[in-house]
Amino acid sequence: MKESYMFISLLLCLLSFNLSVHTESNRDSIHIEALKASLGNSSILKWFDPEPCKWNYITCRQNRVIRIQINYLSLGGSLPQDLQYLDVLEILEVASNRLSGPIPSLAGLSSLKHAQFDKNFFSYVPFDFFRGLTSLRSISFDFNPNISSWEIPESLKDVRGLKSFSANVACISGTIPDFFWADTFPRLRHLHLAMNNLHGKIPSSFAKSSIQTLWLHDQNSDFKLHGSVAVLRNKTSLTQVRLAGNSFTGPLPDLSKLISLEELNLRYNWLTGVVPLSLANLPKLSNLYLAHNLLQGPTPAFVNSKLDSDIGKDANGFNSFCLDDPGVACDSGVEVLLSIAESMGYPLVFAKSWKGNDPCDSSRIWKGISCDDKGNIKVVNLKNLGLSGPIPNELTGLPNLVKLDVSNNHLSGEVPSFRLNVNVNTDGNPDIENYRHVPHPESPEKPPSEVSCLPEKESIPGEMSDGTKIAVKRMKFGVVRHCHLVALLGYCLEGNERILVYEFMPQGSLSRHLFNWKEEGLEPLEWSRRLSIALDVDRGLEYLHSLANDGFIHRDLKPSNILLRDDMHAKVADFGLALLVPDKGKDSIETRLVGTPGYIAPEYIVTGRVTTKADVFSFGVILMELITGRKAIETSHPKDIVHLVPWFRRMHTNKSTFPNAIDETVALDEETLASVSTVAELADHCCTGKPCQRPDMNHIVNVLSCLIEPWRPVKPVYDDIYGIDIHRDRSQCPY
Repeated sequence: MKESYMFISLLLCLLSFNLSVHTESNRDSIHIEALKASLGNSSILKWFDPEPCKWNYITCRQNRVIRIQINYLSLGGSLPQDLQYLDVLEILEVASNRLSGPIPSLAGLSSLKHAQFDKNFFSYVPFDFFRGLTSLRSISFDFNPNISSWEIPESLKDVRGLKSFSANVACISGTIPDFFWADTFPRLRHLHLAMNNLHGKIPSSFAKSSIQTLWLHDQNSDFKLHGSVAVLRNKTSLTQVRLAGNSFTGPLPDLSKLISLEELNLRYNWLTGVVPLSLANLPKLSNLYLAHNLLQGPTPAFVNSKLDSDIGKDANGFNSFCLDDPGVACDSGVEVLLSIAESMGYPLVFAKSWKGNDPCDSSRIWKGISCDDKGNIKVVNLKNLGLSGPIPNELTGLPNLVKLDVSNNHLSGEVPSFRLNVNVNTDGNPDIENYRHVPHPESPEKPPSEVSCLPEKESIPGEMSDGTKIAVKRMKFGVVRHCHLVALLGYCLEGNERILVYEFMPQGSLSRHLFNWKEEGLEPLEWSRRLSIALDVDRGLEYLHSLANDGFIHRDLKPSNILLRDDMHAKVADFGLALLVPDKGKDSIETRLVGTPGYIAPEYIVTGRVTTKADVFSFGVILMELITGRKAIETSHPKDIVHLVPWFRRMHTNKSTFPNAIDETVALDEETLASVSTVAELADHCCTGKPCQRPDMNHIVNVLSCLIEPWRPVKPVYDDIYGIDIHRDRSQCPY
């Protein structure tokens, strides 16, 4: 009996020793066995060996399990909580199976780097799932439609080294946490939360994140994601943005800094405003989808042939573009109303009804706009629309307006000065400053005289009581005063009329003398006169760009806007499109495309951004017209020479053919040909494709003034208010 007891004790001791050795050599075995037992059809795995480290899809290091990779095996069953005890586990991949039940908490697995739970039927994500996962780099829960509603937990912030978080179709609800920024996740590159139940706005912290691909499209909640997408403006790291199928509102921001962006999908939202032309100039953008919004203004024209774009138009693709033809500017009345909408943040209420290219079209109803029988806007009724921002100053530019009602909104700031006959109601806007009804003429340094209104014509001569001859033209505003800029002499406020009165230029426009001289019974312009006109125009632009107190860009420089005195000296006219710019025009400004085809700089057309170099381009076109006697665009000419600039530059490159491009009315001798050649070279530089390579206006003044005898009047004809001394030293001749 004693021997038997000793034998049993020895046997138990040996068993205990073997178990101890086995546990020490592979202490993860019991937890892997639990995984095997929880998988309903684990026979697929062929896990038959007593040593789990020898199993398929299991990787060990020093008898410790570091990888479990059982993807795409159609496994059923569930995952055991034992996985939490595999404390050196680095990779866990169970995607594309039929697993159900809760995802076990992996809290504390500080070695885990990658986890993949995609395409299963899991029912629950523990609230402490991410706690202590300090080595995690990527995790995905995509396409788990049976998961109970859950929110992205605060514990995710423990995962500071996270590079990719993907949970598309994973039943995530609530708002996007405001901690996805570089300070919390310095390595985060991919955030994919599409087709969930998120609502609210994109957090402002996104502006400081390092995210490259952002998927937030097609949220299923009642409110979806909403608000502005302006947070994208400075996200230079972005390569792919998918925000379709939400309720984002407001205008598209300037995305010109997103030079790495390859895809932008904003379909099926409520975006309004004008499409920034700078989108077409993004170097890597190949996919752009904007259909089914309420975007306004001109239909964008994307010249990038590699760009797969879907902009959508009303009837099938929504959007409220004024015209179907890409790149064609809207009617001037529509432009005014778009400016009004812009100052208020492009409200949705306007975008829904302000469609087409005629606010007074009787077949359409433009919200708040009433017109008379002649198609003039008479009443703007914007009451009770929840509008915010200032009352747009552009409203004062509606010449036939008799009533403005902006009552009961959230408007603020000072009320613009309307004509005395305009009935303005601002009641119910507590943040608006007290209304002072003051006439709104231009305010030059010397107050202009008030004159009687003249018959309604585009531009007509007239005479003031003191005998001064004047010209009358309907305009929005003048800009500044200078001896080579047409001067504002007065204004008229009478009844519904709002008229600006300018000095009369007896010889009319440059186009009259350059293109229509035969029909007008005039003599063709001599080359010396053409040079003098060019220098006058250049001096006016030099003042606009850099010598005035503020910098301006004319934006519509062309021969019909250059007017001539009796002595044939020129002044720049028509500042209706002039733009005030900061820092004397050093910075480019994004704005709607305006101007006259043939004179518009290419970068303005492509990007929608404008600088003073856009005027330089237009001036270069005018120099080419002065040399050739040809218009910027001649549709009657053969296709290859319709556009003056490319034809001129081709002719100029060949010295033997260049004389054939010179206007036949110009009497050429050796001296004149040399002068024309110098101006041709200058014109070529002005019209180069890159704005930075174009000269400034003061440089052009130096060139032209070296070619002609400086003009000095017999007696002073200008007051000091007109600007600078035109006789200052121009001795530096760069050519």
